[in-house]
Amino acid sequence: MRGTSFKRGILIFLLITLVAAFLVLFFTFSKETLGALMRMRRASLMIAFLCIFASWTFEFLRFRELLRSAGWDINFREGLALVWVNYFGCAVTPLQSGGGPFQIYVLYRKGVPIGVGFAVTLIRTLITLIILSFAGPIIVFTHPELMENALLRGMMIYVTTFLVGVSILIFISLKRIDLIRKIVAWVVLFLHRLGLFKRRGPLYVLRRINKEIDLYNDNFRVLVGRERKRLALAILYSFFQILAHFFALPSIMWGLRLSFNLGMVLMIQAVFLFILYFVPTPGGSGVAEGGAAILFTYIMPAHITGVAAVLWRFFTDYIPIVLGGIVAIKVFGLRTLEEVMKPEEET
Repeated sequence: MRGTSFKRGILIFLLITLVAAFLVLFFTFSKETLGALMRMRRASLMIAFLCIFASWTFEFLRFRELLRSAGWDINFREGLALVWVNYFGCAVTPLQSGGGPFQIYVLYRKGVPIGVGFAVTLIRTLITLIILSFAGPIIVFTHPELMENALLRGMMIYVTTFLVGVSILIFISLKRIDLIRKIVAWVVLFLHRLGLFKRRGPLYVLRRINKEIDLYNDNFRVLVGRERKRLALAILYSFFQILAHFFALPSIMWGLRLSFNLGMVLMIQAVFLFILYFVPTPGGSGVAEGGAAILFTYIMPAHITGVAAVLWRFFTDYIPIVLGGIVAIKVFGLRTLEEVMKPEEET
């Protein structure tokens, strides 16, 4: 019997994260680091958490506006569950690809059609990426020395290529829906020849998928057409969500009694978070800790970067990932999670 991809995803995330955190701390920890920790303002940790909680709140408000544009609604408790399960889904899947599907499934259990959930989660992600994408050109012009870093430069090229590809696919899905239908029909027939869809049959599967494609297309067009006010609110909430998320690091730096340029600290995070969206490891693990330690050398002393990187990840990712795991297990159950993420039948 082969282990499930769900359990493997958790184990891979934990393994990479723990190893990366250990290495980052091992190569940056010193007497100066210990001294800085001893002098740390403890109140800064509470401030950092409040910043992240504010970020979750704005994320809920954004999600609610997007859902309301499609005729659905959620309360604050449901919104937090969606936020946390997104973090958990991203943490256990490559390219952080599982967050959206997890949210879609939670919404589906609430009665929201898959097509609507897909359109809402896609638009939510696009809004974030568009906002973050502005940080790249700004920081290149204001701080060109950052592009001298080969790792950062390579990541920016990789992300730009990936984003262009995704944009083309979204454009095709909206402008050439007939082409999407043909591709879907080809895929379904191919899978049918492999022995799938025996219970329902390929025609049933095609009708169901085409219905969801129509819902996705219709809701996408409604949001950018008739519901522009809600879209504008969603963009505004997105800006404040990202800003609150970014203020956790300045709070940590203030606690460590470091002087810093607030604009530079925010821009560094914007570029890095944009890159992390396209990192192939589950939840960006490894790259997040190591990359943060490297980039943070531009805004703080080298002996602090490891501690700051781990603390930053703890508040911005580790806490919501754990909460999301609790929500996922409660909503889905372990057996359902294993079945949902199983790529093929166990033998």
